[in-house]
Amino acid sequence: MPELGDFLYKKRIMKLYNEPEYVKTYDRRYDTIQLAKYNTILPYLNINHSGWILDVGVGTGLLLKKFINQWALIVGIDLSLSMLKVAKKRIKNYTKVELILADADHLPFKEDIFPTVTTFTLLQNMPNPLNTIKELIRVSNGVVAITVLKKKIDEISLQEILQKSGKQFSVIESESEDILAVCYIV
Repeated sequence: MPELGDFLYKKRIMKLYNEPEYVKTYDRRYDTIQLAKYNTILPYLNINHSGWILDVGVGTGLLLKKFINQWALIVGIDLSLSMLKVAKKRIKNYTKVELILADADHLPFKEDIFPTVTTFTLLQNMPNPLNTIKELIRVSNGVVAITVLKKKIDEISLQEILQKSGKQFSVIESESEDILAVCYIV
């Protein structure tokens, strides 16, 4: 059962990510680091041109065009309606992308449905990262790839959280000293 504190925490995060000024400057502020995150985990993704991928915390969809030619269907989830509106404009000409307003801790999907699940620096914005990781694992039947910013969650803390998930994640070496990436393969 969700905790009231978790709800209030997410409500604050959602408010920030729905602020018009924040949304307007998001791509300019984060495009370089988002691309570095993507390039870090790309070699570990279960690319399947006829398969599906779920990107949790899709934001403005900065990375959607990177995914376009890799999968038959891309599903992007975010808690911010304002961010999803920007993402929708970005992918307006692509029919193989679905964007859904949803909570990463309560994904609206059956178990074991996505061959690939990604999340780029969402974890540090969650009130209980372990719950989020368990939910990512629940909907995956293949690869779960996660990136975090080291200044928000250091490697030791992340390893402790991952160990509690009951799954064996591998740390991925990143070209950027700011990024910590991990991957779990079913």
